[in-house]
Formats: sequence, structure tokens, C-alpha cells
Amino acid sequence: MKLIALCLGACLSVVCLAANASSTTYVRYQHLGKIGYGKLVEDSIYPLKGDIFSDSSLSSRKMSVRDVNLLLPTKPEKVFVVQAQKQLGETQANDYQFSFKLPSALISKGVPIQIPTDAKNIEYSSSLVVVIGKQSKNIDTKQASAAIFGLTVGGDLTEPNWLQHDAHSLRAKSADGFAPIANEIVRGLDFTQIHVSSKINGKAINDDALAEMTYSPAEVVSELSQYFTLKPGDLIYIDLPTHTVEVKDNDVVSVSLNGIVKVENKIMF
Repeated sequence: MKLIALCLGACLSVVCLAANASSTTYVRYQHLGKIGYGKLVEDSIYPLKGDIFSDSSLSSRKMSVRDVNLLLPTKPEKVFVVQAQKQLGETQANDYQFSFKLPSALISKGVPIQIPTDAKNIEYSSSLVVVIGKQSKNIDTKQASAAIFGLTVGGDLTEPNWLQHDAHSLRAKSADGFAPIANEIVRGLDFTQIHVSSKINGKAINDDALAEMTYSPAEVVSELSQYFTLKPGDLIYIDLPTHTVEVKDNDVVSVSLNGIVKVENKIMF
């Protein structure tokens, strides 16, 4: 069994390396009081000139990632949560289920998530997060692919008791810190070779291949655009049902994308 696990791990590493080969990673940062975007190469950031979502060019100068304050990957107008997969054991795909999070629910990796005192239990769903790159409305899947700027990962926290009690999901999904997200945005990944893996206290929860999702990110974006105008910087959390766990005080939950983008936060009750 150990040999099989090692072989599977080695195969997954090879697949991820192949998928990551042509990708580019960007971060949003603050340096000397100014906020900007830059290309992340190992421990160095190459600043971008202009608007990252429309017309930008790469500066030749670089700075160390240790000399900047990494920020949330975007400053979104809207943060969507979408459940767009078959539940385990079902043969038919579910309808899309949409909900919102307030942008104030976003929290960077490494920042402890303080749970409100009256919360009884918290569910954490690992999510692939789509970053919108252009304003879009009523678009098809081909146009939706072009509207996606990049990908990252995050967590969708929910208090199910509040969800049942309230007439809406605002409190249950949008309390402060209920939307942890990685700082990095990755472009150029091969969608057929993307893996999202999650751990709790260092123990693996699951690993999902994007190719196994019922709906592709482009299909999700297209569907959302039928109802909402999507704008650059908007975020779409696509929940992975097999990655949902109940978390307790002092649990540390991490979610990673192909091993190159990671969000990790400690839960505090």
C-alpha cells in the first residue's frame, strides 16, 4: 500500500509540474505606501505598469517578496460562491446553487480566523477560486474562458445553524474571515491537469482534479453572467463538496492549487 501511495504521489507531482510549466503567478502588494501588482518569480516580484486586467507591461526592476506586504489578490466588487458539482453518489448533476459573500469576509493566508462567539459549528469547504479579468454579461463558454484572468484557491466557511435560522445566507457565509483566499493568482495553467488538495492539521482531506468537475470554470462563469454583470477582479468560489469538513478550535486548514498556490489559516473559537 505504501508503494502504491508513493507511486500515485510521484505521478501527481509529474502531472502538476507539467501543468505548471507554462504558468505565470501574480501578486498584489503594498510597498512604500503604494499598491500594485507584480509577477512573482520565486522570491522576487517584478512590478507591472498599468492595469493588470487590461493593458500592463512588466518592469525590469525587481524587489524581494520579503520587502513588501502581500495583499488580497483583488479588491472585488462581488464575491460569488457556487456549488456546481454532483454530490457524492449521485448520477445526475445538481442545478447550480449560487450565493454571495461580502468582500469584507475575505482574509489572507496566515491570518487567524476568529469565529463569532455564538457560532455552534463551522463547516469549511475548499474552493477553486476564479478571478474575472474583463467585464462580461450574457456570455457563452468560449467567451467565458477569455473572461477568466486566472485562478487561485480559498475556503468557504459556513455556519449551518445560522443558515437554517436566517431567511438568507448573509450571516452564515459572510462573517468576517469566512472567505480565506491565497494571495497569488495563477495564469496559463492547463485546465485538464489542475489539482486542488486540502489538509486539516497536516492530514490530507482530499485531492480533486479539475477535469473531474461536473462543470468547468468557463461553464460556471457563463451561467453566472446570465444573471450578473461580472467585472474585473470579481471572485467566484467554486466549492468542492468532497473537501467539506467541520472545523474545531485551533484547527489549521490549508488548500493548495497544484502545489504552487496555497492558503492556510488557523481556526479560533
